[in-house]
Amino acid sequence: LRKAAGNEEAALTFLDSLWTEIVGLTLSSRCSPVRLENRELTLAVPTENWKRELTEMSSIMILSINKFWGLKLVETINFEVHQTNC
Repeated sequence: LRKAAGNEEAALTFLDSLWTEIVGLTLSSRCSPVRLENRELTLAVPTENWKRELTEMSSIMILSINKFWGLKLVETINFEVHQTNC
């Protein structure tokens, strides 16, 4: 995972495949990684309500991701409503 962190496209692929392990089943069913650029992760969410809810939890999610990865992969999280992605 540390080697993949240097390549954001590879890191995003790993994030996507390990997402349930990182954030748990409930959150993974409501959001999914769609972009990772300059340590900024963009997650797709199904509704504006989930966007607001998860925005409040973003610092906890960042800690979980970075702890799982073993380094500072993500500094910020943005949320985009993608009704068909989640």
